[in-house]
Amino acid sequence: MPGNIIGIHAKAGDILERGQPVLTLEAMKMEHALKARSRGKLIALRCAVGDFVQEGAVLAEFEAIESQ
Repeated sequence: MPGNIIGIHAKAGDILERGQPVLTLEAMKMEHALKARSRGKLIALRCAVGDFVQEGAVLAEFEAIESQ
């Protein structure tokens, strides 16, 4: 859904655990957290705090790290 980026909680190169927040989007007067779906590396962020983003926009690139 379209909304404003109001917080970024990780940076490119960070290793994130499953469920760790990456960014927060405000849409329809509600805050929505984008969280890591699995353990992995944040490759790149495609947005910044204050950006207005449209539905379907790519906000981050993430690469899963397989458990051993």
